[in-house]
Amino acid sequence: MGRRDKIYIGIRDKIYCRTLVLKQDVAIALVSCDVLGIPSEVAYSIDEYARRIGINNTVIMATHTHYAPATIQMRMAGNVDQEYLKLFEDKIKGSIEEAVNRLVSVMDVTITEGDAEGLCMKRIVRRPVKNNVIMIKFNGNAKSVIINFNCHPITLGPYYRYISSDYASYIYNYFSERGIEALFINGAAGDVNPGVSGEDGITIIGEGIIRALNRGETMNLTPQLEARTVNVTLTKRMERLITMKRIYYELLSRVIKTPWTLAMRDWSRDLINAIRRGELAYEERVSITGIKVSREAAIVTCPCELSSTLGEAIMSKSPFKYTVIAGYANGYIGYIIDPALAGRAHYELGESYRFHDLLPLSKDSADKIVHAMLGVLNDLTK
Repeated sequence: MGRRDKIYIGIRDKIYCRTLVLKQDVAIALVSCDVLGIPSEVAYSIDEYARRIGINNTVIMATHTHYAPATIQMRMAGNVDQEYLKLFEDKIKGSIEEAVNRLVSVMDVTITEGDAEGLCMKRIVRRPVKNNVIMIKFNGNAKSVIINFNCHPITLGPYYRYISSDYASYIYNYFSERGIEALFINGAAGDVNPGVSGEDGITIIGEGIIRALNRGETMNLTPQLEARTVNVTLTKRMERLITMKRIYYELLSRVIKTPWTLAMRDWSRDLINAIRRGELAYEERVSITGIKVSREAAIVTCPCELSSTLGEAIMSKSPFKYTVIAGYANGYIGYIIDPALAGRAHYELGESYRFHDLLPLSKDSADKIVHAMLGVLNDLTK
């Protein structure tokens, strides 16, 4: 059950854990899972397991589909089934084992970038987003592609009750029919929503992505596989007027019973209890990984919902001609939004953390994340 008030009643399309293991001087596993988010404890466990079987670096990403069983705990968004979570972890391990047996020796690599503008909207400032799609194609022991696109997979709407990977399903099917395994990486999609909705919307976005790739520019790459990981410590700030907020949300939830009011009620209770028990955590440690594919192309991860403006800034300042931002990777800390949007991003900066955390991240978190992402990219050029 992904959301407490919307139990799934069927399966529109299968959700997957897809793994690509690349090998040159190092072995790197890229894992993409059709779920909302990756629990940090699962990411750590998988990384340890992968190292035991010879994988130097592992990146586990969520496509962020909103139509899959819960894997991260969020108030009023469905309780995580621990048996399912264990199955989820086992499936990832199995996927890595299988990928190791058919790993791609990186010899022949091409990259294509196409203009996919017009498919999505920036939801905070309500205007179309300049959106590109990037495809990295590996022709080694097996034909595999990475598809990178920035958009929330919520095309099917908030009340859809069937399990689905949303528009990623179109991408999977398109390449599968051509004998190619596609691994989808969602990027800086924190403030990006699809410009269309419904079942037809999946086709429109999927066809738009493929059309952009077909008319895009393709470049042959000389592979130079390398990886770097840095840790970043983010701080959290204490909320103000906690007691007053608790009283307000308690009363509001009695009058208006919606998932939002009930979540705010639970958050205020949890926060007060954590303060009383002395269990508040004021720091969040996350990791950022950079993967050099060639002198011209690299992948950089972030464990968050990065806003499109921050993504654009990273790509413009990156030392690589092509930069793939892999969002929702190796953990989940919520939204990291451009501080310039603070006056408009009421949900993203003011409320969203209350669904999955107790305290908001400090205002310098965006600068720290962007600095770390650019830092690891620059390190890969040395």
